[in-house]
Amino acid sequence: MYSPSQTAELTLELFHFQTNTSLQFPPNLSVICIGKPNDQKPPDIDVSGLPDSDVASRIHALSLGKWG
Repeated sequence: MYSPSQTAELTLELFHFQTNTSLQFPPNLSVICIGKPNDQKPPDIDVSGLPDSDVASRIHALSLGKWG
């Protein structure tokens, strides 16, 4: 039976299969920046430590949506 005091927490992640690494989406953001750090803005999900990250641009992707 559902109780109004119970809440379900939704967690989203990206999974990098080559390194078996889970990259968590930050909670409570409507836009999430994925890429490598630069002087103006660090990404919300930093991929600079992953293999072949040289092919990712500084701001490689934006994920838009409501996460919870």
